[in-house]
Amino acid sequence: GLLEDIVACFSYDQESVVDYYETIEKAHGQIETRKYEVVHDTSWFRKDHPDWPHVQCLGKAICIIEKDDKVTRIERYFVLSTKVLADELASYVRGHWKIESMHWLLDVVFREDANKTLNKQLAFNLNIIDKFCLSVLRNLDVGKDMSMRRKKFHLSMVFDKFLRVLI
Repeated sequence: GLLEDIVACFSYDQESVVDYYETIEKAHGQIETRKYEVVHDTSWFRKDHPDWPHVQCLGKAICIIEKDDKVTRIERYFVLSTKVLADELASYVRGHWKIESMHWLLDVVFREDANKTLNKQLAFNLNIIDKFCLSVLRNLDVGKDMSMRRKKFHLSMVFDKFLRVLI
């Protein structure tokens, strides 16, 4: 019933939508329209769902992608424990993909998901070292455009050449 209540809030009660934000971007041969809506009055929600006492606002993100005369619409709903404006919700939603992108890079470049270290402190330390190395790879100019994996390999072969740059 949780999702149905949230969807109904955005579907029927347009006066409760306090804040609205929209972006339109053209990228990768497609037009992406993103709409964000936020509802701040959640007293009814906390009454109907007592297991969610800290809910401060509800959010909705709509992504409409137009590519090759085909339109795709994706709707996502968010339960937030702090009051945010629609543009803040947009930065949270978009920022999540930056984190996912970093985790993907850590897995591809350093095979982090294959790490089976049982010691939590050691795993934490290795993760920090991997993030540091990823930062170095991002900022290092090797003279030509190459993937992070190739850049890592290239750096390992001529490390002494780049050592002066890093220090």
